[in-house]
Amino acid sequence: MRNKLVILSLVLLLFIFSYLNGKYIPMMIFTYFIYLLCFNKTISNDGWLKNFLFFFGGTFLLWYILNTFITAIFLKNIFAAIFITVYSYIFTNVSIRLKIKNVLISVIKKYNLKWNTFHEKHFILKILPKNILVLFLFIISIITVIEFSFKTANDYYAVFSQPKSDIPYDILKKTKIDIDFADTNKSFSAICFKFGTHDRLNFSDLTFAIVSGETTVFKEKFNASTLENLGDKCFDLKNISLDELKKYDLYFIPTSVTKNDFLSLFKDKDTGNISFSLAKKQGRDVSLVKAGLIFYSFLVFFMINYIINSKKLTYNQLYIYLLMFLIPILFIIPALNVPDEFHHFYRSYGNSQIVDNDFKYNGFDNLNIKVPDNISCLNYTQVQVSNKISSLNTLSDCLKNGQNIYIYNSSHGFSPLFGYIPQATGIKIADAVSDSPLFIFYFGRLFSFLVVFTICYLAIKITPKYKGLFLLVASLMMFIQQMISYSYDAILNAVALLYVASLIKMICTKDKLSFKNFILPTICLSIILNIKIVYFPLAILMFFIPKGKTNRNKYFYIVLSIFVSILLLKGLNYFISLAAGSSGTSVINGDASKQILYLVKHPLFIFKVIYSTLNYNTLFYIRGLVGFFGWFAFKISDLYFVIYLALFLYLLFSESNILSSRQRRLLFGMVLLSILGIFGAMYLLWSPYKTLIVEGVQGRYFIPLLVPLMMAFIPRETVIKKDDNILFSSINVLLLEFILVLIIWYF
Repeated sequence: MRNKLVILSLVLLLFIFSYLNGKYIPMMIFTYFIYLLCFNKTISNDGWLKNFLFFFGGTFLLWYILNTFITAIFLKNIFAAIFITVYSYIFTNVSIRLKIKNVLISVIKKYNLKWNTFHEKHFILKILPKNILVLFLFIISIITVIEFSFKTANDYYAVFSQPKSDIPYDILKKTKIDIDFADTNKSFSAICFKFGTHDRLNFSDLTFAIVSGETTVFKEKFNASTLENLGDKCFDLKNISLDELKKYDLYFIPTSVTKNDFLSLFKDKDTGNISFSLAKKQGRDVSLVKAGLIFYSFLVFFMINYIINSKKLTYNQLYIYLLMFLIPILFIIPALNVPDEFHHFYRSYGNSQIVDNDFKYNGFDNLNIKVPDNISCLNYTQVQVSNKISSLNTLSDCLKNGQNIYIYNSSHGFSPLFGYIPQATGIKIADAVSDSPLFIFYFGRLFSFLVVFTICYLAIKITPKYKGLFLLVASLMMFIQQMISYSYDAILNAVALLYVASLIKMICTKDKLSFKNFILPTICLSIILNIKIVYFPLAILMFFIPKGKTNRNKYFYIVLSIFVSILLLKGLNYFISLAAGSSGTSVINGDASKQILYLVKHPLFIFKVIYSTLNYNTLFYIRGLVGFFGWFAFKISDLYFVIYLALFLYLLFSESNILSSRQRRLLFGMVLLSILGIFGAMYLLWSPYKTLIVEGVQGRYFIPLLVPLMMAFIPRETVIKKDDNILFSSINVLLLEFILVLIIWYF
């Protein structure tokens, strides 16, 4: 009977796919849960969490295969139908699932034992991971780095470019490129184009040709599979003047087009023509620095791995060793190459001058600040154009002292003041000893980084539980990118970790608590609310402190802490506004008011917005949480989302929860409330009126919620035994991958 149902479901899915083209995930949900609920009731013994993980794993595997290896829609539909049917059949059958599980565990144990024996006999192998799975991860990382280097191989930097629009222009047909509007007197040696592959693998063959009448002056063939989405491809023209190039006709000519391919260029915002850039090769000095940094990165990796394999480390000790990776990353990511860092830097600069005698307020968000006159040199990578270090000469020029001048700082605002104190302090110290823009910028970055690193170190140290989770979050690639930047997210993420750690310590302690124990979480909550009030639901953690641990009613201390936090938040904003000679700025603008009124009148519209946003942007959020770097210019392989998920699940099942079932449900609800707050705020204050997509939300906004979210899913009892060597070695591999990708991209 069951086999007949499998065949029937396969036929049904093929029929549905022919009608609902590409709706693979809804069909996965439908089939999996029909099998789960109707055909095998004993599966419920495994619990909803395991079933969810099996479903999620199958869904991701299907998505990865379809987007990486299969392009034809017809083949996608057939493969998806077969995959969903077979996968659902296997993983809703307890006996088959157990057999697969036992075989996998047996194979892994067998080869892990062989590798461990070989590892112990050879001293030199201590520089490699001890666990066979982590060793496999290391090999995969090297392969993905090599693949990334080939896909992004581009040692050119732009000398001329235009602002690109988001409007794609299909080039799978003969396309002429108009360059008559270009104007630059700088020499160049290549012309570059940014391609859109739309996150799919294309296989068409194209030729870029420069033609003079019937004569082909230049041509280069390439396959679309070598292109990266939103990546640049440059064509080396040797030395040619712009006036000479304008005499020729430039074309993209498809020589063979694969069905269902979708490849595009982008239009220039100003002229509507296809956008391009004229570029020049990087200096040899940059290549030498690149080689040196790669050598250093492998040296650090082997050194940390040797330490991990040689002695038993604590979580805090490993975190300190990671400084050998983190401090170079601080300088490898060039100035202004983190989203909105331009605005955060100038806000920090303005805040550093608040106490100066000659600093004058001119309205709440309208200030003049004193800076070196050569401060524009900080954009030495031409952010969002080249994103490349062109030559070390550009850095030495920016290291020179400038003459102090006053500039109008339209990007400055006092709030959130708590989010800029470390950065402003670093700038203040640097500004007192030098007028070099490069020195001021990187000293401010370094000072802020050291403060954030110290906060994270304290969080890992004081929490009596879940140290592995705290360490993994603090070493997350996106966490580190924000950590080394001027963004107030660096402070927010670190303080959120310290806030949760301080409350876990209070929940687990056997000692009596007084109000002094609430001082640290109160300060942390005040900083969090000052930076982004949407994380206010995290205050629920205070209510999880067990009864009888305080000298008086615990609710007195909790309510007092929250009250003091809000008072500090409101009081700080009031005095800043008063000092600035302004009553502050209203957060509700005209569009926001109209959005609210429309949603009140049409409440069902909210569900359309939720569906459209998640359907359109879910993958973007996941990538932005883990590894979508720069101004969303490049990302790590999607494979690493699975690796991070596997590590989080490994830690999740190796812990026991300190919260009751009711508290875990409440905590999960509060995390969801914060997420809704993030989307709601961005919909009201950032998104166009009546739009179906919430704009402005980025994956990194969910970092402060990661540990609370994990706490809501940790089982009551430990399921697997944790091996710190696996966690430490995996983090070491992931940071090697991160730093190598950064070096390849920026150098």
